[in-house]
Amino acid sequence: MNINSNTNQPQVALCMVCEKSQAKPWLIAKGFRVGRCAQCGFAQVLDVPSAATLSQLYETLHTKHIKYRSGQSAQLENIRRLKFLQEQIPNGARVLDAGCATGDFLAEAVEAFEVYGFDISSAAIAHAKSRLPDLSDRLTAQRLEDKGTSWKEFDAVCLWDVIEHVTEPVVVMQRMMDYIKPGGYLLISTPDFGSFTAKLMRSYWAFMTPPYHLGYFSKQSFEHIFTHRIPGDIVSYETRGKTVDLAFLFYKLNQMSSWLVPEFLLNRMAKSQFIGRLKLYIPSNDIAYLAVRKPYVHPSLIEKKD
Repeated sequence: MNINSNTNQPQVALCMVCEKSQAKPWLIAKGFRVGRCAQCGFAQVLDVPSAATLSQLYETLHTKHIKYRSGQSAQLENIRRLKFLQEQIPNGARVLDAGCATGDFLAEAVEAFEVYGFDISSAAIAHAKSRLPDLSDRLTAQRLEDKGTSWKEFDAVCLWDVIEHVTEPVVVMQRMMDYIKPGGYLLISTPDFGSFTAKLMRSYWAFMTPPYHLGYFSKQSFEHIFTHRIPGDIVSYETRGKTVDLAFLFYKLNQMSSWLVPEFLLNRMAKSQFIGRLKLYIPSNDIAYLAVRKPYVHPSLIEKKD
């Protein structure tokens, strides 16, 4: 399937974050042009595949992650996410995991919170329901942009490694804010485009993987969003590394460049239950974690004093 047909794609595009400046071509990654906005620091893929193509890609993405990543390494990451969530809201609160995939985070959070989840992949939701049958009626397959008619107000909405995948990130974040109670929190994790690692590696950065990743955020771009586009207070922003299996590390290296890790070696690592499952913490500090608090009163309703 040819997903990178860019003969009719524009040479520049309006920045999806600030919508004031153009995202001009900056580099080529995996055959896709990536543009960067000088106004807000956001970078976006200019050669965006069709919605149908993207949907097809995500139907099978979770099976690749299961193949290369053990449950233990995923659990370690989700325990850290759970602690980050617990720093913002009390146990027992209502939490929505938007883009929940196969339910790894839900499995960690279900004992502490009243959890719900949805994902674009029906296959991933089916897998999540099979492993978490008590949550079946709280899990649905839908797009992030669609409004769930049965959703109630949540104390927190989590977007773990999600926002970099969407074509309309501001629309999605606003939709998530609509789900949240005043004073509640939007929690996001995403690759940090402003990190030293990203600047050093450029097109070889481990997260520069179009068409799976379509948008690249930095602290600057998030500050622009929650100052000028969506009412919200960034109360926490930190960067971290990641715990991965050796097989998953080889998988990411293969995505960066097939000559770094040939396919035959990648497959051997995936089949190895010992060497391939060795866990490593990569202190790259190129994954951003932020907590955004929803204002109690919309700024437009606050009376201005002379």
